Amino acid sequence: MYKIQFPDEVKSLFKQVFPISEGFYNWRDFSAKNVDFILQALNRPFDDFYSEASEIYWNDDWGEEPENVEEIQAIIRDKLSSVPKLIPIYALKG
Repeated sequence: MYKIQFPDEVKSLFKQVFPISEGFYNWRDFSAKNVDFILQALNRPFDDFYSEASEIYWNDDWGEEPENVEEIQAIIRDKLSSVPKLIPIYALKG
């Protein structure tokens, strides 16, 4: 559903001790509203970086920085397609 894979040991731990109190994401609630909420949280860092690609500093490991802003954005967005997702654990309500 979320396209996240954990080692068996981590799955076992989360099944037993993962908190669902105020502020924690409820990974056990499969209602459409909650699933959508978690999917938005999973995608938020990618969406933010994707839309702000021109604000990301060029990493020298990527080679020579192109002078064209559109090319820089395209390269950064392409690199974002292969990064692992950040898994939200806790969110401040408010």
